[in-house]
Amino acid sequence: PILNKNLSIYVNSNVVQTFAIYCKQNLKNVHRASCLIFQKVLFFCVLVTRWQKMALTLNTLLNFSETPFKLKLVAGREGLKQTVSWIYYTEDPSFSEFIRGGELAITTGLLLKRKSENEGINESENLCSFLKDFIEKFSSHNASGLIVNTGKYIFEIPQEIKTYCDQINFPLFTMPWEIHTVDLMQEIGNMISADNQNSHNVEKFFYRA
Repeated sequence: PILNKNLSIYVNSNVVQTFAIYCKQNLKNVHRASCLIFQKVLFFCVLVTRWQKMALTLNTLLNFSETPFKLKLVAGREGLKQTVSWIYYTEDPSFSEFIRGGELAITTGLLLKRKSENEGINESENLCSFLKDFIEKFSSHNASGLIVNTGKYIFEIPQEIKTYCDQINFPLFTMPWEIHTVDLMQEIGNMISADNQNSHNVEKFFYRA
């Protein structure tokens, strides 16, 4: 067969070049009808590669939301290339088991306040353990990052938490309390929906080709 069973085509920045070289080397052995198939597959690879570059990443989201929503990256810069599948609001880290991967979580720290009141201790004493538990659980379920809505229940992110996020490349953001979480969630939701629509259009175009 023309395509060796061991040939693996990965959709990345080099896929178009790799596939083009393979076609050129084997073109003399390919029937004209097969050439058309090669052309379509190559064109599809180009479309997918372009779509990947347009996929909504945390970096894109940060560039868009930094000014209107005062979103600030405080740790985990190396993880900004991760794509965002959805925005997920939660106050309970145990709910991380319900996510599918790629979600950007957002929390206010309300559970921290209630937990501290129930235990009769200062919130600052629980802050590090609360945030680390939150981050550990969501990162283990492949969340793309975490936004902490600061100013009501959580005021500052401890350096220990920033260092931890840098170590595991988990993006951690803060957003001031005067910014309504629902506004940010709606905007991000609209961006993700538009991105999904672009993906659908690429697939639709390919199947009609």
